[in-house]
Amino acid sequence: MNTIDNIRFYFLSIHKFVFSREWIGSRRMIPYSMFWYVEDGEAELRINKEKVKVYKDQIVYIPRGCRFSYSAASSKFSIIDIRFMTSVYYEGGDVLEDYFGIRRVTDSENEKLYFSHIYNWSNKESHTNIFFIKGYMNLLIASLCSHNPDGPADRDIGRISANINDGLIKNYDNVDTRIRSVLDYIAVHPSERYTLESMAEIARLSKSRFRQLFKDQLGKSPKQYLREIRMIMAARLLLETDDYISGIGYQVGYEDPNYFAREFKLSFGITPKKYREMKEIVI
Repeated sequence: MNTIDNIRFYFLSIHKFVFSREWIGSRRMIPYSMFWYVEDGEAELRINKEKVKVYKDQIVYIPRGCRFSYSAASSKFSIIDIRFMTSVYYEGGDVLEDYFGIRRVTDSENEKLYFSHIYNWSNKESHTNIFFIKGYMNLLIASLCSHNPDGPADRDIGRISANINDGLIKNYDNVDTRIRSVLDYIAVHPSERYTLESMAEIARLSKSRFRQLFKDQLGKSPKQYLREIRMIMAARLLLETDDYISGIGYQVGYEDPNYFAREFKLSFGITPKKYREMKEIVI
């Protein structure tokens, strides 16, 4: 199995929006990926240099890092908006488009059902809801891929793989159990103050052996992995809660709010405040 096939999807949020014809937005960079399901109406979008018109019962894929503007083209325009991130990101391309062949706009067949399930589970108070959300996210993406089963005609696996940033998480099932114990611990305790020594102790390995094995298994250093997981958690909290930004930083392990803001901007290209403001204006 090629390592690219072990891509992971990190769900951030899902919302329903209804807009009038006055709805319009200037071009800006999108710090996450989005799927829109158009429930009603039509709109005109510009994604990078591409102009797209979308209609009822269509699904739009808007990749992270693109420049995006929009305007409603009917008296009412309503969407279900899913925001997510992938474990693979590289400048100048997108793995879901380049490798898996997901189209910019897809006519919905049964995909609306997955949007509905994700929306319903995201609004339930349940300790199991994240498992259902992840499951339906994978089904949604698989279903969108099936509309173009052969992928892009010019798919070049070697070129795409070479463009992927260092750090693709390999198949979790194949990760050494000692390293996996550290990943599981971080997921449950993201706010702890970790050092290389403390993580190596969890794995019951020497510091040098832990560092090397971690990099071999995950393709990134323990510090890089920790920051990535914390930033994904912070991004979800910024979109899903009204907690103070400094409090969110503390929840994911940053006691200094200014340092948290710098780390967040390094990961997403915008400050936590700007990121949260995008929730209110759809992008």
